[in-house]
Amino acid sequence: MNFLQPVFLWALAGAGLPVLLHFLARKKAKPFPFSTLRFLKISQLTTGRLRKLEEFLILLLRVLVMMLLVLVLAGPVSRRAIGFLQEQLVVLVLDDSYSLRAGEPASPWQQTRQAALTVLASLRKPARVALIFTSGRTTGLTRNLEEVGQTIRDSQATFSSGHLQTALEQAQKILARRTGSRILFVFSDLQRYAWKDLSLPEAGREGISVVVVDTGQKETNNVGLKGLTLLPAQGLCQAEVVNWNQSPVTVEIQLQAGQVEKKSLTLPARESQTVQFKLSRSPGTLRVQLIRPDLLPEDNTYVLHLAPGENNRFLLVTGKQESSFYLETALAAFTAPAQLQVVSVDSLTRISLSDYQMVFLCNTGRWQPEAVRSLADYLREGGQLIVFAGEKDLPENFNSDWELREEKTFLMPARLEELVTFSRPAGVIWGENRHPFFAPFGDRLLEYLKTVTFHQVFRSTVLDGNVLLKLDRGLPLLLEGHYGAGSIILCPFLPDPAWTNLPRRPFFPVLVEIMMQTLTSGASPVVFPGQAIQAPAGTESLQAVSPDGLAETVSASGGAPIKFFPEKPGIWQFSFFRQGTTRTRTVAVNLDWREGDLTRQEPASLRECFPGARVKLIQAGNLERYLTGEVTSGDLSPVMLALLLILFLLQVAASNFLHQKKDRQEPLVSSFHGGSQ
Repeated sequence: MNFLQPVFLWALAGAGLPVLLHFLARKKAKPFPFSTLRFLKISQLTTGRLRKLEEFLILLLRVLVMMLLVLVLAGPVSRRAIGFLQEQLVVLVLDDSYSLRAGEPASPWQQTRQAALTVLASLRKPARVALIFTSGRTTGLTRNLEEVGQTIRDSQATFSSGHLQTALEQAQKILARRTGSRILFVFSDLQRYAWKDLSLPEAGREGISVVVVDTGQKETNNVGLKGLTLLPAQGLCQAEVVNWNQSPVTVEIQLQAGQVEKKSLTLPARESQTVQFKLSRSPGTLRVQLIRPDLLPEDNTYVLHLAPGENNRFLLVTGKQESSFYLETALAAFTAPAQLQVVSVDSLTRISLSDYQMVFLCNTGRWQPEAVRSLADYLREGGQLIVFAGEKDLPENFNSDWELREEKTFLMPARLEELVTFSRPAGVIWGENRHPFFAPFGDRLLEYLKTVTFHQVFRSTVLDGNVLLKLDRGLPLLLEGHYGAGSIILCPFLPDPAWTNLPRRPFFPVLVEIMMQTLTSGASPVVFPGQAIQAPAGTESLQAVSPDGLAETVSASGGAPIKFFPEKPGIWQFSFFRQGTTRTRTVAVNLDWREGDLTRQEPASLRECFPGARVKLIQAGNLERYLTGEVTSGDLSPVMLALLLILFLLQVAASNFLHQKKDRQEPLVSSFHGGSQ
């Protein structure tokens, strides 16, 4: 048992007041002369002990009445309900990612919102509540439960994939190192993609109770688009369609690029396929769309904006001139002398990277923090970066230099582990032939690469990237990652004969040309909804125009860089104003294709996400019954009030009874005394 108002427990000392009054109110007996005390002593033996016992019982009843009165004022609750009745800190985490829109208007989001309001209504004051959405919106701890409820009622599911791990870590920080009972409510559709690799070990160590409310649905009927890429070497564009269902489906897909072109394809269960269209070279918007009703219609559309640039410029940054000879030769074969500039690492900070469409890094060695930040800004604005690692790139230095500590982000798609030298040359065993770099070679990709061998490469650990080529020893050979609106291609080898014979094969210059054409094809940068668009340094104000034509202006404040978070999919136009000059950028905002996978997390594995914590999984339909059982049955105040009333009436009845009994006995004693005289 515990108490909501433990300060009243100090009043328990008042339970001794009846005892004190009992002793103070006792009367001294007056002496009377008697001829004999023999009969009085006999009477005292028979009635004195009984009277003392009766007085003790009345005194005990009065003490119990005082104690119960104090306990009722202190607000007694059972341990079962203390998590709700004594709770001072409650955090509600609402998953408002795109998958919660499935099947609108009767979507999981409606259940999520209603379930959160139900929990909020069950809390008894005084309670402090924090509200966190996985999209990033947050309401700090507050006692104003009505305001929190209004925020929940006004909220809508977003088009972003959200960050459940980040939201839970934020909730944990709010609840950590605080006294009293603490509960974390998580409202989610249990989408496997959102819960994959999720872990909150501190919840168990901090003694935080976790209640997961399942607001999802079992229906998984959905097909989506993974992306739309350009194949400029072939004059094509390529769309990739993914079937998330457990059975094959047939869909119709159409491309709008000045004219409408339609195709039909059948997708096996849980697999994806690509479909190609002829591409018009005229600048404009490409829109590919699936003609099929399903649970998430918004992921059936993917858009790109084409504005082919002219006079593209390329930058080659090298740490050792000899090691970049073959790469520089391949670049020079397809660029005019004025388009290619070769510089050392030290001079990079004196160059405006925004003037270049692509930047190549070759065996660069150590990097200064300001140079890494400038490359991060370049990528964030849609730049393209291709990295060849060499002997100057020691793994420990590489992994340290490319860590953006202020953002807790590693810029590269993989970390380098060690340099591996093969006693027998290794060959390429696998390639992603659907990627734009290799699509022109199709199924014959490995035939073109069968004579290519490698003597040494860096072993790497993939973090958040795609492997495009793989050696027969299982080591990644070509990796692709993204940062901001830009792309990063990491090659854990040097294009030098000491490492590989690739630079001396005809395939190498052809691959370099295709990479250059693909990455500078004029397609607009692509970001996910909710992903930050950061203005260039020194921008005074930013204007964003949504796909609906609505304009919003954001001004610089406090010297911090301007960031804008586009929430709606489509083509966005951005204008950056600085000292009378204006720079424009077109960005395509497309949904994260992985949000279309409505496969659910196994309930049994949820406890593994919160090791050591008390975890309960509640279905949304059973939430009210769960809350009723936890809250109302634990309030002991009504029980103690009833007991207090019974004891009080019992004490009054006993006092009256003994008083009347005493009155009946006094005449007998007087008569007896008179006879003795």
